Amino acid sequence: MSSSDRHSHNPGLWSSQRTYRPFIISSLCVALTLGFTTGAAIIFFRLLDIDLGTAWPTHTQSHGMAQILGWAGLFVMGLGFHIVPRIRNSSIKFPWPQRCVLTFMIVAIISRFLGQTVTSFSINNPLLAVSAISLALGLGIFSLFVGATLLKGRARHRLPELWIAASTGWAIVVAGLDLMIAYRMIDSNSVIVPSAIGKLFIEAALIGFISNFIFGISLQVVPSFLNLPPARLRLNGVSLVCINTGIGIIILTLAKDFSNWWLFAGVVFKTVGFLIYILSLRLYSRKMSPGKYIVNVYRRFEWYLQSAYFWLLIGGMLQVWKLIGDLYSPIGPPTSLGAPTIHVVGLGFITIMIIGMSTRMLPMFEAALLPLHGLLDVILILINLSVASRLIAGIIRFDLAWTVLALSGSFGTLSITLFGLVVWKLLRRSSRQEYIELTRYKVKLKTVE
Repeated sequence: MSSSDRHSHNPGLWSSQRTYRPFIISSLCVALTLGFTTGAAIIFFRLLDIDLGTAWPTHTQSHGMAQILGWAGLFVMGLGFHIVPRIRNSSIKFPWPQRCVLTFMIVAIISRFLGQTVTSFSINNPLLAVSAISLALGLGIFSLFVGATLLKGRARHRLPELWIAASTGWAIVVAGLDLMIAYRMIDSNSVIVPSAIGKLFIEAALIGFISNFIFGISLQVVPSFLNLPPARLRLNGVSLVCINTGIGIIILTLAKDFSNWWLFAGVVFKTVGFLIYILSLRLYSRKMSPGKYIVNVYRRFEWYLQSAYFWLLIGGMLQVWKLIGDLYSPIGPPTSLGAPTIHVVGLGFITIMIIGMSTRMLPMFEAALLPLHGLLDVILILINLSVASRLIAGIIRFDLAWTVLALSGSFGTLSITLFGLVVWKLLRRSSRQEYIELTRYKVKLKTVE
């Protein structure tokens, strides 16, 4: 039997592996190079009236790819490989699927970025082809093994697993759309993604793939983490149908160029689904009791989650408002600068959820002390300022709009940099040793009492 087979069939060996680590580290590296920093830099160029020519759309689009599938996607995949087997009380094949997925995803992100932004050499088309094929393989292997793990075990399947299954399904759609994007770009010898199919890709990746996964994990752990009343499962099931029906209508409408009324219906379905999900999770309900003491838990953890779901609802409502404006312009937003809806959902919901859930889940996975609680408070303020300033500059027409956008990019980049520092300290051996020592001290103190 090979080493890989021994790991996959022996839960003791498999469960001791921290499979999420390389994904999280890679995710932060992408965010701090091709993602947040690139996005902030191109805004400053625009603010300084430097003409970027075609570099503006190519860098903007490749930055978006890095943010969605590099920063958020890699983080979600790393957690998925670690959490899903535990939800099913089963095991997952290890280590080659994880290594292949990580390799393919990194190759896809870097080659897409270079394929769109480096125009000095005749290498764009090969790089775009490599990116699309690599992404299809990465998302395909992830969906295959996570999906297979969801089918394991004898326990009854529950709603969190349906959300994750929906996520893997949309991941396959994302891979197919990316292959279409690469084909059209290569066929037209262009480095700019066509606008229509780009919108399809963003919807499927941001809401279909990543948000569905977050919804599933939230339903699984948030009520117990926050000691909330039990989630309303029937209502949650309705939100699952509404959100994914809405995504499907939006994608079909954009793909087939149906009437804007169909697009409006899809966005309303999705936004109503967001509201129903929040109500079903009872995130803003009063806690049932103070809860069990946990060593060194971060006390503002719930503030991250509450602000994230607030921004999700704002993002949905903003998209509804924008479509009302498309149908009847006098009551639409005054302007739409810098894709405010995408950033409210991507930065306000997904990024804040990733940081917030990490403050609770990573210390558990690592059996380590979470460091720098005060710095996490600063990150929470900075990231919310980034989202709020992005929203204001995106929908209100005023002279300093680009300055405010630049501030938003700076706040976002700084917050991720500081979060990277927290994660770096958390993953060090000293944090695990401090946790062991603190736990022993608490046990000893309790024994004495």
